Amino acid sequence: MILTGIGGGGQAPVVGRVNHNTIVDGDGIRVADMTEPDMLSEMLKAAAVVTNRGGAMSHAAVVCTARGITFVVGTKTATLLSQGAYIEVDPSAGTVTLLD
Repeated sequence: MILTGIGGGGQAPVVGRVNHNTIVDGDGIRVADMTEPDMLSEMLKAAAVVTNRGGAMSHAAVVCTARGITFVVGTKTATLLSQGAYIEVDPSAGTVTLLD
């Protein structure tokens, strides 16, 4: 499965596990419908952020760009990824690839 959207923030692809909830160890990839200010602390712990909705000026894109966090926004179906799935987030291509 490959999801496409608008990517940025980091310089290189990030590989990690999908996390829809709390990021504990910093190597999880935060997946959400969209991000909001109350999610900031979890976003800052994430290795990458992927959202269903959003564009170049969305909350996720602005925060991740400012903090150098890899992201892909506007994928439409990111939340269909299973909790714990192993994915690669490529900010240059704006893609999310399921590796499991």
